[in-house]
Amino acid sequence: MEYFNLKSGRNLGYDTIESIKAIDKILAAGKPVREFMTITNNQCHWGKDVHPEKFENLFPETIFRPSHWSRYLTNVPAPPKGPKGSKQSPESPNKYEKFYL
Repeated sequence: MEYFNLKSGRNLGYDTIESIKAIDKILAAGKPVREFMTITNNQCHWGKDVHPEKFENLFPETIFRPSHWSRYLTNVPAPPKGPKGSKQSPESPNKYEKFYL
């Protein structure tokens, strides 16, 4: 929790029942602490830098849920999507651009 608070810039308590349950399940499964740190890094980067509008919903009980573990452990955050209704991300070039000389 201390590492999560450090990376997320929050000050969440250590005694929330939801967080304790999520962390205990993962520890009981034998997962190493460095994986908690990797997931925290991945999800805090995703929440702060890629999708800041969703950062307020980032909590330990969500990111340390056993059903999310392997996906969040290997997650490389995706770039932000384009404006609503757009099927193209802001960084991607026009898909037909390479066909023109």
